[in-house]
Amino acid sequence: MLSTDRLTFFAGVGAIVVTIAAGQCSTNARFNDVNARIDDVNTRIGEIRTDLRGIDAWIRDHVTGHPGSASSTNPVAQLGYGVLSDQENALVTPRGLSSHQTDTAPDDAEALARLRAAAEQGQPNAQNDLGVLHLYGRGVPQNDDEAVRLFLLATEQGLPAAQNNLGVLYHGGTGVPQDDGEAVKWFRAAAELGNADAQNNLGLAYAHGRGVTQDFDEAVTWLRLAAEHGNAAAQNNLGGMYLQGHGVPPGYSEALGLFHLAAEQGDRDAYNNLGVMYLQGRGVPRDYSKAAQFFRVAADRGHPGAQNSLGALYADGWGVPQNFREAVAWFRRSVEQGDADGENNLAVMYRDGRAVPQDLREAVRLFRLAAEQGNHNAQNNLGAMYFNGWGVPQDYGEAADWFRRSAEQGNPDGQYNLGLMCRDGRGMQQDYVCAHKWMNLAGAQGREDARRWLVALAADMTTEQILSAQEAARSEFQ
Repeated sequence: MLSTDRLTFFAGVGAIVVTIAAGQCSTNARFNDVNARIDDVNTRIGEIRTDLRGIDAWIRDHVTGHPGSASSTNPVAQLGYGVLSDQENALVTPRGLSSHQTDTAPDDAEALARLRAAAEQGQPNAQNDLGVLHLYGRGVPQNDDEAVRLFLLATEQGLPAAQNNLGVLYHGGTGVPQDDGEAVKWFRAAAELGNADAQNNLGLAYAHGRGVTQDFDEAVTWLRLAAEHGNAAAQNNLGGMYLQGHGVPPGYSEALGLFHLAAEQGDRDAYNNLGVMYLQGRGVPRDYSKAAQFFRVAADRGHPGAQNSLGALYADGWGVPQNFREAVAWFRRSVEQGDADGENNLAVMYRDGRAVPQDLREAVRLFRLAAEQGNHNAQNNLGAMYFNGWGVPQDYGEAADWFRRSAEQGNPDGQYNLGLMCRDGRGMQQDYVCAHKWMNLAGAQGREDARRWLVALAADMTTEQILSAQEAARSEFQ
């Protein structure tokens, strides 16, 4: 039977390099351990069962509740780790512009006139603040070019806030050509003058290797400076570095403390991250009710990942009463912001007819939106729709293609399904070596059914075929 995913939560702690590495690093470590076992495998088929029992014991010790494992009933197993493509934008975007006024437009025309007059007289703070208003269209026409012009005028007088803001524009390619190197130049200029926003943004650049060589130690240095200035985004991001041990020793207590500091200032990413910590029981006792409370605050403030995660809690009744209508409502809010996990989860609701009329075509549309963003759960689910002919004409070739995309990102369900396609020759030529490879990888991530298929496949394979499949599995994630 093909495997399709249930609901997926937001992929771990955000706003820094945390979620990029989380699943991939842990998965590679697991595969390295399994590969060490494969290296010791005797070429005699009779010893394959012994080796599989050894893998079973290793999995019980190290992979219990592995994220994405369809066989696990633990909610952590539904977290979609390791999806670089659908996390990158949210993680690397510098946090906001620097301004010397509130982030709303002036209350009246007279105040705006005074600000404009001050800018025309060459006051750099006024030039910068008026640039911010033009960038967002608050009280004045939205005009990226005018924002750039005003920021440049302010930078000529050495205003750090304007230097940081230019860096933000170059990072995103707003009003100027996208240029990470130019962004870093402006972030550094402002950071060295003590601008906390720029220090945070420069730290992010080092954390991700955008415009500079990736350097976690340097990232921590700049993030810590900004955090000590009370910058909420930097406090959140530094917490992420502690969580993953990037540039600092791993420390859940330090991460939690920093997330709380940022949350006290209203940082929505920090609220989301606290929700993830309580959901996973990292540094705190697992508490779905508290996770829901933190996700709700972040969701109410527009965090798409938290909106999706809160929807998933309602769908499964973890920490809140099960309520499919509430789940759908939160998934929709997440989807409106283009969140791939939300698209996948809303598609599940349409596929299964939960709180919405069953609509397989709409499910396919949403799965495709998420899959094309690189969401490995949606890629697997879209493959299942093609396999079964649900909402689309049955097409084994398309099914195999989407299963492969999911499998190559390390999704155990996609690996298992692709193994079945290879075994049965659906959408491709029958290939037991291919089937063994993908079942091996899925089994290493906790799929009991995949490990059982390994035994059955091995009985019909030569020693050379088995060794070839094991080598292919070993090299897949190197």
